[in-house]
Amino acid sequence: MQVKVNEVSPVLFDIEVQLPWTEVSVARESAFKRLAPKAAVKGFRPGKAPLQLVKKLYAGQVSAQVNQDLIDKSLTETMRERSINVVSAPVLQRIEAPEGAPLEYSVRVEVLPNITEFSYAGLSAKLEDVSVTDEEVAERLEAVRNEAGEYVGTDEGHQVQNGDQVIASIKLWQGAAADMNDAAPDKTIDELPIEIGSGKLPEHLEAALVGKTAGETVVVEENEDQGNRKFEVVIRSVQRLELPDLDDDFAKDASDSESLEALRAKLREDMLKQRQDVAAMTYRKAILDAFVGLNPVEVPPSLVERQKQAAIKSGAGFNRAIELFKAHQDSGAEGEFDFRRVLEETGAEEAKLAVQKAVVFSALTEKLSISASESEVEQLIALEAEREGKHPAAIRARYAREEEGQDALESQVITDKILRHLCEQAQLELPANVRF
Repeated sequence: MQVKVNEVSPVLFDIEVQLPWTEVSVARESAFKRLAPKAAVKGFRPGKAPLQLVKKLYAGQVSAQVNQDLIDKSLTETMRERSINVVSAPVLQRIEAPEGAPLEYSVRVEVLPNITEFSYAGLSAKLEDVSVTDEEVAERLEAVRNEAGEYVGTDEGHQVQNGDQVIASIKLWQGAAADMNDAAPDKTIDELPIEIGSGKLPEHLEAALVGKTAGETVVVEENEDQGNRKFEVVIRSVQRLELPDLDDDFAKDASDSESLEALRAKLREDMLKQRQDVAAMTYRKAILDAFVGLNPVEVPPSLVERQKQAAIKSGAGFNRAIELFKAHQDSGAEGEFDFRRVLEETGAEEAKLAVQKAVVFSALTEKLSISASESEVEQLIALEAEREGKHPAAIRARYAREEEGQDALESQVITDKILRHLCEQAQLELPANVRF
């Protein structure tokens, strides 16, 4: 067997193979002998037809199957002997199999790039400064107060306002029925509680209820491209939200705080920690992204396409296209927004970056012989439990319920080790609230 491997690119190889006629001939003879006992030949009982007749009748079928078998076998041996790890099915580009001559074929295969050296020069990231203002603490405190509030009855004639709860009965007519006075409603909902301003109903429908009183009926009609709709809302009753006084008793009831000032301090601390965690995650991602940017690699097209389709299936690519569509609208830009094209382009770009990250970090992990031990996974669980204020067993159980929970934990441990390695190589001084 003669083999020649041509590197078309770091991720594309053309493999040319020539098999001697003697090997092809032996394989064909063997195939015919296996076929003869069961070959169906008109005028002969099964297995009784002369071998030469069987060869004549089945020559094309046997030759094609033998050629395919020889290609599969020789290609597997070639890739094993030359340590070629393909990431997609080989594509047959050429086959020549004349009678009495060697079998020659070529295939194109996609492989992972061979990365042996990495650049750390200029690797840097900036941690966002975070803080919590007095106004934000006051807003959060008011939200806690609202959560502790109770709805109470209102006096006769009370007009609906934001924050009130309306108990209403709703009828909905759609399409042609919306234009008919005596048509039965398509949908009816009785005694529906609606918090005005919560967004439970369309904004314009909630707005139509503001200023009304119990017993009134509100009719709202919509004329849209997809058809007409008519709502009839009967206000059965109105309740207002009665809020507790902001004092030490409220603080004790709403939390473990001994005073209102202690509750304010706790809310500030919780908000600050949450923002620090988000900033730390952003910082981690920035380091990883910067490293990939310093080490650009070509990646197999099939992996990019696979990643793109997975992103579209999960909705990630669609969500990004929606963001761009909204930005297009907000900017007042002229021209039609080509959603399909944008979805395709953004999906391809993000998929390529995701595959590049995976390839670079996989190569770095292999080079550094990084792995995740059981004790390291347990340490990560303990750290996550401390951060969330839960028992480690609860964190462990949560990951156990997830389909790839254990893999996610091990991947996090490995990522943390990579981050530590990158920071050491780039001599980055870690901020106090960033740990990995």
